[in-house]
Amino acid sequence: MKKKICFCIIVMMICCCFPMLASSICQQRNTQVISPDPSLEVKVMKAYRSGEYVIVDMLFCNISSKDYNVNIALQRKEVSVYDELGNQYVKGIYGTFTKDRGMSELPSALLPSEVPVRFSLYIKGVEEGIMFFPRIIFECRTGYSPAKLTIKNVLISE
Repeated sequence: MKKKICFCIIVMMICCCFPMLASSICQQRNTQVISPDPSLEVKVMKAYRSGEYVIVDMLFCNISSKDYNVNIALQRKEVSVYDELGNQYVKGIYGTFTKDRGMSELPSALLPSEVPVRFSLYIKGVEEGIMFFPRIIFECRTGYSPAKLTIKNVLISE
């Protein structure tokens, strides 16, 4: 009798929890990144709330055969984040690479060939009920000319 009850509870938990987990994974897979440089591959790992910020963690990977520097510009005119209600965020946005000590509006890092480097984007002042960023755009320079990196469909997990 105990085995049947335990089995029924496990089946109910799987039936209730799996659709929510699958939905979350499916939405995060719909995230698209449009890179300004064919040698720069960017993947969004997760987006979550931490204090007054929403943090979007990404992996930057240089898929070329040579090492190069990447520079990010997050000042007011170079960055735009849009939420699901159409609000735009341009202030209080910072970034940091794993090697950096603090958040900056101008983070930069050396991207070794074929080695992923973590980049975290900090967005300040996002309302509590916001669960989705349809678009994030910021300047990402891998050479001499600036270009925009665009990220679409970022789900904010709790």
